[in-house]
Amino acid sequence: MIVYPEELLAARVKELEDEKNKLGNLLLETADRHARAIVALETDNERLREALGLADAALRGANMDMNVVERKVAAALGKAEQ
Repeated sequence: MIVYPEELLAARVKELEDEKNKLGNLLLETADRHARAIVALETDNERLREALGLADAALRGANMDMNVVERKVAAALGKAEQ
């Protein structure tokens, strides 16, 4: 069989189109994977911020309780000294 330059060119164009399609699919798969990773990170970030807020509130409450205890102890010691 004799292969003419037009046939070679058409075959090469087909190869390049196939390669372009493979790369396009790879790009879409990679973008989808990255989008899922971003959503997961945003979810983790939101969960961690909520946990940090709860911890902050607990520590503020503990600090307020400690201040109350300190005042009561100081008042009790002040009465005991009188």
